[in-house]
Amino acid sequence: MRLLLMFYKSIKREHGLPLSLMVPNATTAKAIKEAKAGKGVKKFKNAKDLFKDLDI
Repeated sequence: MRLLLMFYKSIKREHGLPLSLMVPNATTAKAIKEAKAGKGVKKFKNAKDLFKDLDI
């Protein structure tokens, strides 16, 4: 019973379900998988190097 009460309170607090029901499409899922594997990910020592790479 307490678990149900906690669930209802979180619904009220979040103004909806307290969990994400979003499922990424195939393109996004592929990009997430590649990024987690480090494919195509650039790493920089500091912000200055990042901005230089971005031509900012």
